Amino acid sequence: MNNNDLSKNGFNVIKPEQILFCKAQGCCTKILLNDKTELILNKRLNIVEKDLTPNDFFRCHNSFIVNVNYVEQVEENICKLKESDEIISISRRKKTKFKKKLKEKYFIIIK
Repeated sequence: MNNNDLSKNGFNVIKPEQILFCKAQGCCTKILLNDKTELILNKRLNIVEKDLTPNDFFRCHNSFIVNVNYVEQVEENICKLKESDEIISISRRKKTKFKKKLKEKYFIIIK
């Protein structure tokens, strides 16, 4: 599975804990896995969001859903994830809920 589209004749089985983030790309969704595999799913991000477990995933921006288990750092309106160099935007109106979600799950060290 290297940087390919999901087959129209079959399907890939992905464990939620493998997903770093999902990113909207027009009418499709890019999914980045923790082994750096990128998958393109022919579904909009809001449809993908319904299939993900709410305890581990958070829609931090119109274009991004992140797996909170991979959040390493939050600065201003940007989130950095372990295993990824992608810059994840956090919308201003979702930032407070995002921080609350992280605090519920983890011990947070403030600089």
